[in-house]
Amino acid sequence: MTSVIFGAGTLLAASDQTINFPAVADTVSGAVPFALSATASSGLPVSYSVVSGPVTISSNIISIMAAGTAVIQASQAGNDSFSPATNVVQSFEINRFQWTTNSGGNGHYYEVRYPGPAGINWTNAQNDAVSAGGYLATITSAAEDEFVFNLINANTNLWVFSSDNKFGPLTGGYKVVDDGVTNWAWVTGEPFTYQNWGPSRPNSSSAVDHVQYFTRDPDATNDALVDAWSDLPNNGRSLGYIIEYDTSPDSRLNQSINFPAIPDQTYGVAPIALNATASSGLPVEYTIVYGLASISNNFLIVNGTGGVTVCASVAGNANYYSRSNVNQEFYVNREGLWITPANLAGPYGDTNRIFSGNVVGLVSADGIIVGYSTTATAGSAPGTYPITPVLTDPNNRLTNYVVIANPATLIVTQALLTVTATSTSRGYGAANPPWTGTLVGAWSGDNLSATYNSSATAASPVGTYPIIAGVSDPGNRLGNYVVVINNGVLSVTPAPLTVTANNVTRLYGAANPVFTGVISGVQNGDNITASYSCAAVASSPVGTFPIIPQLTDPGSKLANYSVSSVDGTLTVGSPAAPVLLRPTRPSGNSEAITLAWSASSGFGYQVQYTTSLKSAEWTNLGPIVTATDSTASIIDTPPAGAPRFYRVVLQLP
Repeated sequence: MTSVIFGAGTLLAASDQTINFPAVADTVSGAVPFALSATASSGLPVSYSVVSGPVTISSNIISIMAAGTAVIQASQAGNDSFSPATNVVQSFEINRFQWTTNSGGNGHYYEVRYPGPAGINWTNAQNDAVSAGGYLATITSAAEDEFVFNLINANTNLWVFSSDNKFGPLTGGYKVVDDGVTNWAWVTGEPFTYQNWGPSRPNSSSAVDHVQYFTRDPDATNDALVDAWSDLPNNGRSLGYIIEYDTSPDSRLNQSINFPAIPDQTYGVAPIALNATASSGLPVEYTIVYGLASISNNFLIVNGTGGVTVCASVAGNANYYSRSNVNQEFYVNREGLWITPANLAGPYGDTNRIFSGNVVGLVSADGIIVGYSTTATAGSAPGTYPITPVLTDPNNRLTNYVVIANPATLIVTQALLTVTATSTSRGYGAANPPWTGTLVGAWSGDNLSATYNSSATAASPVGTYPIIAGVSDPGNRLGNYVVVINNGVLSVTPAPLTVTANNVTRLYGAANPVFTGVISGVQNGDNITASYSCAAVASSPVGTFPIIPQLTDPGSKLANYSVSSVDGTLTVGSPAAPVLLRPTRPSGNSEAITLAWSASSGFGYQVQYTTSLKSAEWTNLGPIVTATDSTASIIDTPPAGAPRFYRVVLQLP
């Protein structure tokens, strides 16, 4: 199997050549050797061969051996510059010569045979003559002698030259008894009355001699002897012999074939109907003499390019001779195989390029596979590259075509490379997160990677910042791409900031304590502080009062925060109910008693007494006592004999 890659243009091959082989005229047996004159259009020498028939060829000289039909083929084998030519065949008839009665003859037919340079003896010649339906010629008159001599005289192939003597073809005369010169006979039994012996002939001492033609070269001797006889011993060999037929050897009629010319064809042509006809009406048969063709049911099928010779023949029958070797030659030109690849465009890095094209002139049965290739690879830089047909020829059929590959172009365009940064967010004050994104369209053979960056820092205020996408290209391959950058967005969101006032308590009437609280979420050391306030005053009644945080932002940073304010609670509580302690007597005073009770510092207490628990009336004992500690006391001197019951009443504002 052969794969051939074609560039734009035509497949080069050796030049064609043709042979001009003129028709060879019919002739007669015994004719002088003649030259064939075929020529090749290339100027190269033409060689000849005998296809069939009684002839021999030496170089371009043809020698007649007998009557019949001769078929000659002219060939030219070609060389590096020229392809072999189509063989051309010519045929011609070699006829017997009739000595017609109109010219004073006997109406017989004569055939001169040349057996070749080895010669033939008389016995074999006679047997050959009888097999052909005749006999070795009987020369019974001077007129017949002259007629026959004229048939053989000029053909030097038929004569043996010895000094100034020439010994020629055999006749049907032979010696009956070795009695000298008188007892000779003809093979037909005709009287041996006419004789034309040469000087001192017959002169053989052989018991069995035979008559052959004999002459002297008039230029080598003083005599002018041209036509005479000599005797040939039985074992002698002659270069020719003459067969005589009383009638035509065959009474059948000749027939002719009309075989119209076949015009030159182009490979891939449909089967061609052959329409030769015979004058006899008999069916014509066809054979391929030369060339890449075949015959099927009188259709010519072209199987290849070059010259083709078709032979038309007709078998004979009882009424007609067979007729063969009526040839027609024509030339099968190579078909134009036009291959037009389709132009193709595709991006750099494409590994799945599918080529196509238009093919005209291809015979599908040849099994030729048309493909396409290019020098470009997936890694070839953007630009233009030729697309070249690739023909795979498993059956070696490309010689039947002139391949014309039209140019086509692969355009490698820049590939689309898209780098996209993924948008993200973070809170104010936080470190930037790891940047991410996608890189789409990079060929695997390129060492490309995506890069991402942003100008935002942890201290950057709330807002949006571009995430700049880029491509790292250590191999300098970005020229093969159209780069599309899709930047991302970093959203810096407010950081959570919580200010929480601490809860506190105090008793009713007490001064407010110092309020405190906690600030959480301050970023970057921002100078944000908190103060706390409450609407409650010392005289505010028992209950709860909100402690309100208030932020101080001298650096104007609060815009970067989402502030959550958690109020505290001031709880104003009532003092505990006073509890009387066990009374005691002051030292040195047996009449007085000290009344003490649990107290809340800063609060006033009224001590009261009653003399009967059944009474609803209570009497204040002295002024209101303001506690300065956790206990308070008063001294009372009750009257003797009069019981007193005491109680302490908390005096609220």
